[in-house]
Order: sequence, then C-alpha cells, then structure tokens
Amino acid sequence: MDYSGMPKNPSPKNRIEEVVAKVDEIKRKKRLEEIKQNAARAKVDRFIDECDNSQIRLILMYRFVDFLKWEAVAAKLGGNNTEDSVKKACYRFLKKF
Repeated sequence: MDYSGMPKNPSPKNRIEEVVAKVDEIKRKKRLEEIKQNAARAKVDRFIDECDNSQIRLILMYRFVDFLKWEAVAAKLGGNNTEDSVKKACYRFLKKF
C-alpha cells in the first residue's frame, strides 16, 4: 500500500522514452534529408562548373544556387543586361541539355 498520496501512472509506458525515440527519429530523418540536399547541391555545382561560358555560369549560380530573382541576377551582372535577357540566355543554355 502506498501512502505518499501521489497518483499512480495507470499506463506501463514511459512517456520520456517515447519522446526521446521520436526526437531521435526526427534527427535521423533530418540527417538523411541533409545528405540528399548535399548530393543534389554537388550535382548542380558540377553542372555549373562544366559550363564554358563565364556569363552563363554566373547566371546559373546567381539564379539556382543563390536563388536570386531574375531582376537581381541582371543587376549583379551589370552592363546592359535586363531581366528578360538573362532569363532567355539561361533557358537557351538549359534547352541544350
């Protein structure tokens, strides 16, 4: 007989163990997702590095690595480049592949 006055846990489960197991599973999934992202990033980097045209290489980097908008890509390139001109140059290049 328990005289402490504390309620008993009617379930034999240990909630802390369940939470720790869930946290571990989330961390494992996050690591796997990071591995997949790193592999995809490496693939994109290799594709960009193989480009012979330095301007196209910059356009690809700014747009698909740095995630800049077309307007910002044109501004970074400078010169007489416009949003439409860099977009068209990029898509013409990618159409070859």
